[in-house]
Amino acid sequence: MKARSIRGTPIRLPDERWQHIIEHHPALKGLKRLVLQTVSYPDAVYASPTDVMSNFAAVKDFDELARLGLSSRIVVHYRETTTDDAFMLTAFPNLTQKGSEEV
Repeated sequence: MKARSIRGTPIRLPDERWQHIIEHHPALKGLKRLVLQTVSYPDAVYASPTDVMSNFAAVKDFDELARLGLSSRIVVHYRETTTDDAFMLTAFPNLTQKGSEEV
């Protein structure tokens, strides 16, 4: 499954990034499909401040996670390097998204 941002930019999830994510957030192990869905079909997308590179945070709630006793919300941070390329920085389960402006 491939991911695209809400702006249509293809988003890469290199193996080393996925390993980083599940190493630091083991609750996401086996949930790669949901991480990819978060960036492709987010409930909300937040942009970094204007003085920072084009970083975004996609947020999506999944009822199935709550039924498993996990946070129902996944947050995925990604960077758009061009209109044709972006890559995921990290992903994690989270209850709230603070300090950013929704786009």
